[in-house]
Amino acid sequence: LGAGVRARLDLAAARVVEPTGTALRHRAAAAGGPDQPLAEELTRYAAKEAQHGLWLDAAAHLTLAAGLCESASRRDELRTAALKHLLLGGDVVRAAELAAVRNTDPRPVRRYILGRLALAAGRLDEAAELLAGAWRDRSPCFAADTAEQLAWLHLVKGDPAAAATWARLAAEQPIKSTTARPYDVLALSTATLDAEGRRAAREGIPAAVRMLREGEAGAAAEVLARVVAARDEAGLPHHRLVGSALLAVAEHGDGRWEDALTGAER
Repeated sequence: LGAGVRARLDLAAARVVEPTGTALRHRAAAAGGPDQPLAEELTRYAAKEAQHGLWLDAAAHLTLAAGLCESASRRDELRTAALKHLLLGGDVVRAAELAAVRNTDPRPVRRYILGRLALAAGRLDEAAELLAGAWRDRSPCFAADTAEQLAWLHLVKGDPAAAATWARLAAEQPIKSTTARPYDVLALSTATLDAEGRRAAREGIPAAVRMLREGEAGAAAEVLARVVAARDEAGLPHHRLVGSALLAVAEHGDGRWEDALTGAER
């Protein structure tokens, strides 16, 4: 089909479909160029989706909105927001692709989001630099999230005291994010400071992450299996989730396909 025919069909579809998001996507597909009013309509709809935790849907609509923007600065802001929502939705691969697109958004919040992406991708030194920069320029809108990410970073690196400090800072910020989990990381880091916890730091998630980075998937799987079993008894759901996910990664790296599939699905 030619572009003109597709545009007419998309506009016709937008008039008859009931879901608002579907209609907006058809209208965006029919646009022959920048359309700022439609871009802002998509942005408002994405905000509603984010309120309900529909992170990936919100990211998709923000990306469409960015493509319709007349202003380059507004386009970059929307792409930054889409990147954040992709990370919240767990799509690190798509987030990395979007982060590679040229973006001159100068706001400090972008450093926080790029730091969060680096942490999710296991680039710990890069994450530390970006998140520290974001914390220096912090605003109430993302200070809690930045401190919470720094807490997780220090916990993964095996420094529970620093993790606890950052977790407390996250909990003290004036605006609390709906996605930050500072009390989880505080509970984990505090537990790791006792005698048994110090052993867990050597044998637990930080050690397993190090083994995974060094290609020792089998050894990491053994450690993580013990971590998951212990956390099942301790009742720390977020840590159990992290441990279970890493266990699936380790089993996949060790060639234990069925175990990895079962663990990842769980």
